[in-house]
Amino acid sequence: MIPTRFPGRPTVASLRISSIALLLVLALVANIGVVADSTAAESSVSSPFDDGDDGWVIAGDAQGEGTEPDYLNDGGNPGGHICADDNAAGNTWYFSAPDTFLGDQSDTYGGDLHLDLKQSSTNSQFSNDDIVLRNASQTIVYDFGSASAHPGTNWTTYDIPISADEAGWTTDSGEPVGGTEFTTLLSNLTALKIRGEYVSGSDRGCLDSVRLESGGPPEGTIELADGGRYFQGQQLWTDRYETGDNVVLRTGAGEFVAEIPVGNDGTVTLQTSERQIGTYRLTSSEGPSFEFDLVEQTLTANAEPTTVEQTGEAAATELTLTSNRVGYETVITAPSLDADELDQLFAESDGTPTDTTGDGMPDGLAVSMGSTEESLVADFSEVAAGDYTLQFDVTDTTASVSVDVIVESEPAGSASFDIAANVIQTRRGDVARIPITFTNATTGTVVLGTQDLNYRVRLTVTEGNDSDSVVTVMWDTKHAGRQSGSDAAFRTVSDADGVAATRTTGTLSQLLAAESYPLSLSIDGRETDVATVSLVDGAWIDVDDQLTGTDQLLTIDIVILPDGGFVAVHDPSLLTGQNVSSIRGSSTYLAPGVHENVRIRLDRPLGSTTTVHGVAYTDENGNQVFDYVASDGSRDTPYLFQGTPVRDDGTVQVVTPTPTDSPTPTDSPTPTASPTETREPTPTTRSVVLTTTTEQTEVGTTDTPGQPGFRIISALVALMLLIGLWYRLP
Repeated sequence: MIPTRFPGRPTVASLRISSIALLLVLALVANIGVVADSTAAESSVSSPFDDGDDGWVIAGDAQGEGTEPDYLNDGGNPGGHICADDNAAGNTWYFSAPDTFLGDQSDTYGGDLHLDLKQSSTNSQFSNDDIVLRNASQTIVYDFGSASAHPGTNWTTYDIPISADEAGWTTDSGEPVGGTEFTTLLSNLTALKIRGEYVSGSDRGCLDSVRLESGGPPEGTIELADGGRYFQGQQLWTDRYETGDNVVLRTGAGEFVAEIPVGNDGTVTLQTSERQIGTYRLTSSEGPSFEFDLVEQTLTANAEPTTVEQTGEAAATELTLTSNRVGYETVITAPSLDADELDQLFAESDGTPTDTTGDGMPDGLAVSMGSTEESLVADFSEVAAGDYTLQFDVTDTTASVSVDVIVESEPAGSASFDIAANVIQTRRGDVARIPITFTNATTGTVVLGTQDLNYRVRLTVTEGNDSDSVVTVMWDTKHAGRQSGSDAAFRTVSDADGVAATRTTGTLSQLLAAESYPLSLSIDGRETDVATVSLVDGAWIDVDDQLTGTDQLLTIDIVILPDGGFVAVHDPSLLTGQNVSSIRGSSTYLAPGVHENVRIRLDRPLGSTTTVHGVAYTDENGNQVFDYVASDGSRDTPYLFQGTPVRDDGTVQVVTPTPTDSPTPTDSPTPTASPTETREPTPTTRSVVLTTTTEQTEVGTTDTPGQPGFRIISALVALMLLIGLWYRLP
């Protein structure tokens, strides 16, 4: 088939258009089946022969009088391929490339020519030029070498470097080739021929998978550009100079740094790992100048969590790498893991096992990072328990970082406070609920308070396997710290759970202060959560269950009145809306603060064991007189907490003395005089005086002359006098 020509095609070199893009367009227009090879990262053009001969022709004595090769759609390496039969006329025949391989191919300098060859026999081999490159005035050839390097009867693959440094290239007269000479030829390539005949006599040769690959910077280098910004450690490369040019590296201020050698092919490679951060200029009196900045690549790594397990979702940790660079490659290594184990560890990262030591054994995993912050998932489910240090080294700069991960053989126990915002707010004197959720553990340690707060207690909390994994600890702030030794202010909601408390501060003589008390929760010495119990000031009352006798004297254990006021005792009719008539007794005015053991004698006695309700009342008008009853509930109203009257309930058991039998009276002489019988007047209004000490005291009715108490004493004295007189009678 005669290849299609392209008249009027613009000069590729003058337009500086990508070879890949141009050749793809040409291939589509010509419809000759040439496609970019996706397996080559920077392939210029290729012929896989999957759909035909791709425009290749036979040059020389083969195929009779024709130039079209034989096309076979299978048997290639892989897929289809082309072949030709020798005419045995004494000349050497070649496979000649179509126009898609010709023209400006200067970008392929430093690249490779890839091809697959085979021949029908390896007998009677002879030497000749194996590859021929030609332009209008130059010819460069390549020799595979001895007959042992010739293709075999099965497919033989060749990758030939397109470089003056490759020894096989010479001029057609056998002279060495310079880099400038080579690139000049490639800039206007008019012929590319591949030898198909190797036997003296009749034979058949076949060709497949021809690929002309772009050159560019050598692997591991980056092409230098004027005004560029590069990272310390990168190797910079340019082919913009000529052999013999005097190239000097200077600082941005013009200070001499070093002379830079130029290769035979006009290339310069600049290693920056030993250079300081700053601005540089690469200059030459004969060639171009480049000014560029050299900066340090930053790299940090963070693992969350840093401790994982060997099973389940808890075996994975997320590693976040942060850098000031977009697009780089890092190699991950770990002293106790090989490349295969790392590949399994980072299975989601599409990494490539790599050899970092040069011994031929892969020991690291190369992973590409596409942005300034990248996350990698490491799954340790197939890794032995232990401590691991993961090292991250950027392949082309000096940046490196490491992170430690602990793999536990068994699931690590944990526990947490089930508290909104990790803050519990409770009034002084109330009971605080502290819920704890256990995971893979049944025992935890809670430390509550601090030495500076004069209250610190250590709790051992045990989950009793009651199927909910939750222990709710109840902290009675009324009794906290008020017992010597251990602290009995704690209990659990469930009897199956347990809590034991040991206080490390002294015994308190009053309620805990209104402060924030820190909570710390740990499992096996590892802190797993923190929270705070905030005790706040507010009206509060506590009525304990108690006994009372016929005196109907009750005790209010503790009452807190922030602005002063009163305490009243109600009977159960309070719960049916009888807010005023249910009051059985009340205290006198109580000053602002905390009051303990307030004694109240009821104005209306209780007839039997019953529940009473203690309510804290305000002194709204400040007259220190309880006006709630007299005002029918309109003045000195109750203190409120969260919209509800401050109240506490207690059971009062009324104890009535059991009467005893009186002895039968004996005859007694009739006294000469009898004491005058007196009558008990109506009792006066009883008043209660508050005491804030812990001793239970009551100041009630005061006995004065003319009052019932005085008269009883007088009668007893008179009776004793009469008895004395009786015994003195003859």
